[in-house]
Amino acid sequence: MKICGITRHEDLEELVKLRTNAAGFILAESPRKVSTDFIRSCREFDILKIGVVVLERGTELPLEIAELLEDGFLDAIQFHGDELASEYIRWPGYKAVRLRNLNDVEGIRTLPGPAVLIDAFNTQNRGGTGKQIDSELVMAVKNQQELWIAGGINPDNIYEVIQSFNPDLIDVSSGVEKAPGEKDHEKLHNLFKRLKEAEEISTYGYV
Repeated sequence: MKICGITRHEDLEELVKLRTNAAGFILAESPRKVSTDFIRSCREFDILKIGVVVLERGTELPLEIAELLEDGFLDAIQFHGDELASEYIRWPGYKAVRLRNLNDVEGIRTLPGPAVLIDAFNTQNRGGTGKQIDSELVMAVKNQQELWIAGGINPDNIYEVIQSFNPDLIDVSSGVEKAPGEKDHEKLHNLFKRLKEAEEISTYGYV
């Protein structure tokens, strides 16, 4: 489980209490964007820290972000822009792709990395839109790689997402917010409660 769009220490502390696997910090233009100084201030929190960038094709990873990796303030980068593989493979991290159709799914086959995070396509925003991916596209991805999924996941539908797709990684942002960048702790707890219920049923074969 990765909770993305972290902008406050109190939300990060809650994620650690809930034993969340990873926290995402937006380093691109967004209502959830944070400074490199904020990320440096989060070093004490025992959680995997992922920086999310949106780069144009041919653009290098900014030096100040590269330094966050080199100095241990970030563990990996989520490349959510138009980066070529040759531009991001040098860094620890993975690619995120917004899916429109089956052609986009086919294009994932050529991308290096541990897996590719799939997200819903939106013409205006790269993520955090609350929009879900078409189930046909999700299953097409699942048939060719580990399933890392984002897009419109929240406490009300996470049970269904797990039962339908059994993803290897779930990325949630707007689905547990009061406002962009401000996490709702009640929603966070409900999300993990539903996650545990779904995992128990999957483990013990109740369905």
